[in-house]
Amino acid sequence: MIPTNQVSVWAEIEGEIRPAGRNHYKVWTPEALKGFLLQKNAEISGISVKVKKSNLTERKERGGNGKVSGYKITPLFFIYKKDCIEKDGVLHFNITKIRQLKPTITAKMFFKNLNHPDVKKYYGF
Repeated sequence: MIPTNQVSVWAEIEGEIRPAGRNHYKVWTPEALKGFLLQKNAEISGISVKVKKSNLTERKERGGNGKVSGYKITPLFFIYKKDCIEKDGVLHFNITKIRQLKPTITAKMFFKNLNHPDVKKYYGF
C-alpha cells in the first residue's frame, strides 16, 4: 500500500472535473437553468418551454449507433427526446423534465514503470 500523499512519487497523475452522463438528477439550480434557456432564446411560460431545435446540441446514445436520445442545453443540462414535441423545428417541453448532470471528479494514475521490489525497499519491507 502506497501512502496517498506519495502516489506521485510512483505514478503519473491526471485528473479533471466534468459532468458524468450517468449521474443525472432533477434540476437543483433552477435559476441557472432559466438563464441558460434564455441565452438559447427559449420562451418560458410557467412550466412550458419552446426553443428552436437548432439552438440545442443533440445528445447521442452510448454505444456508437448515433441515435439521438435528447438535446443538450449546456454540458450540464439536457432534455430527453421522448419528453419533447417537435413542431416546425421548435421543441416544446415541460421545464420539470429537464435533467441536470452531477459534476464528478475523475483521477487517473499510471504506474507504468513501477518496480515492486523498489517500492518494498523504499518503505523498508
